Amino acid sequence: MVKRGFNLFVPVLLASFLLHSCSSSGEEIKRYLGDVSYSFNNGKPVFNFVSENISEFNLYRKVDDTYYFVEKLSESTFTSEEIRREYKVVGLIDGKESEDYSLNIKSYIDGVFNNEQVKIFSSRDDHEIIQKYVNDKYAYLSIDEWNEDRVEILFLPGDYSDITLKNGYYTSIRGLGYSPDDCIFKSLQTRNHPNTGNALINFWRSMENLSFREDSMWAISQATAIRRAHFGGNLLLSDNDGGNGWSSGGFIANSSIEGTVNPGSQQQFLMRNDSFGKWTHSNMNMVFEGNVGEIVPQGDWITTKTTVKEESLNIIEKPFLVFDDVKGFGYVVSNDLHKGKGYDWSTSEASFVPLSEFAVVNSSYTADEINEVLKTNKNIVFSPGIYNIDKTLEVVNDDSLIVGMGYATLSAEKKLETIMSVKSINNKMSSLLFQANANVSNYLVFEDNQDNETTLLSDLFFRVGGHSTKDIKVDTCLTINQPNVIIDNFWIWRADHGKNIG
Repeated sequence: MVKRGFNLFVPVLLASFLLHSCSSSGEEIKRYLGDVSYSFNNGKPVFNFVSENISEFNLYRKVDDTYYFVEKLSESTFTSEEIRREYKVVGLIDGKESEDYSLNIKSYIDGVFNNEQVKIFSSRDDHEIIQKYVNDKYAYLSIDEWNEDRVEILFLPGDYSDITLKNGYYTSIRGLGYSPDDCIFKSLQTRNHPNTGNALINFWRSMENLSFREDSMWAISQATAIRRAHFGGNLLLSDNDGGNGWSSGGFIANSSIEGTVNPGSQQQFLMRNDSFGKWTHSNMNMVFEGNVGEIVPQGDWITTKTTVKEESLNIIEKPFLVFDDVKGFGYVVSNDLHKGKGYDWSTSEASFVPLSEFAVVNSSYTADEINEVLKTNKNIVFSPGIYNIDKTLEVVNDDSLIVGMGYATLSAEKKLETIMSVKSINNKMSSLLFQANANVSNYLVFEDNQDNETTLLSDLFFRVGGHSTKDIKVDTCLTINQPNVIIDNFWIWRADHGKNIG
C-alpha cells in the first residue's frame, strides 16, 4: 500500500510497511507505518509519520552509522533539536519491538524535498567535499546538453568564500538567505562547452541569490538566468574575451555588479533592474531595462545595437526560496507591482509562505496524482526530474504558486491537446521546462478569464525537438487568454540543433 498525503505538510514517502496479523480472536489486524512529512516550529523540525494499529514506538537517533535509543513515543510525531539529524522509529507490538515495523527517517534538511537530486549544503560542511560535489556535477553536466539528470544545489546562509561555483546543464544553484550577501562565495566560473570551444549551446542553467567576491565568468546562452546576485568584482559573459568563444543571449535581473560587465562575444543580452559599474560594448542586440550604470556605446539601436529603457516596465520579482532559522523553509513572495531603476533586495513588502503550505512532488508522480494535488493545494513544488505527462495538468485554484526546481521538465509522453491548462487567476509560475515526446497541440494555456488582476510568469522555457529522435509536432508553446500577465525571461525554442530538428 502506498499512501500519498496531500495535506498542508510536505508529503514525503520514505519507507512504508503494510503487514497482516491475526488477533487472539482470529480477526485480521492491518498494521501500517510510513509516510513521513515535515514541518517547522520555532526553530525546530517536527517529524510526522502515519501509523495504523501501532500506538507505541521507540525512537532512535543516528550518530555516524549507529542508532542510539532516544525515547519511547506514544504518538506518531516527534520534534528534533537539530535540523540535520537522522532517526529511526520502531513500532512496539505488545510492548516489544518489531523490526517488521521499522521506519528510517531522513533529516529535515535532507528529506524535506523527497528528491536525491536536491542537495543542501551548510557552511559547516567540509568545504573540500562541497567543492568536489560542485566540480563533479559540472564535469559531466557541462558536456551533455540532452542529459536527463536535473539538479538543484542549495546553500544555507553562511561563508563559502573559499569555494568556486560552476553550473552545467539543468543545474540550478541558489542561496537560501534573505539577501544574496547571506551566502558568500569566491567566484562563479561557468566556461565554454568542453567540446565546442564556445558557449553557443550553453543553455538550461540558472543561479540565484548568491554573492561572489572575485571576478567571475558566466559564459552561457539562452534559457538561462541570474537573479538576485552580487558580484564584488567584474563579470565576463563569454569565455575568451574578444569573440573567440561565441555566445548568444542571456538574462540577468535584480543584481549588482560592482565592477565592469564585459559581454565579450555575446550576440544579444537582456539586463533588467541591475546595477553595474560599466557595460563595455554591444554586438547585435543588447537591451537594458531599468538599469543603473555606464553603458557603452550610447545611442539608438540602429547605430549602436543597444536599446535602453531608463525605467523597467511594471514588474514583480520572482518568488525565491529561503531557510528561516525560526520558520524553516519557505518562499518569499512579493506582490509589489512597480517600475524602477536598479536592484532591490528588500523583503519588507513580501510575505513568507512556509514550505508546509506547498505540496512537493517528484517525477515518480503520475499526471493523475499531480492533478489530485492541484485540486487540493494551490501551491506546488515540482522537484528536479522529468515528469512523464500523459494527461493534461489542470491548475484550478486562484492565487496559486507553481514553482520548479532544477529545471523540472514537464514532458508529454502521448498525444495531448495541452500539457498544462491554467483555469484560475492571479497565479505565479516559475522555473519549468516544457517538452514533448509525442504530438501536442499546446504546451501551456492560460484559459480565458478576464478577471485576472496580475499573473507573474518567470523563467519558463519551452522546446520543440532537440532532445528526442521521435518525429514530434507541436502547434503552440504558449497561449495567454488573460489580461495583466507579466512575462519575465522566456525561451520559446524550436530546436536548431540536436535530434529531430528542422
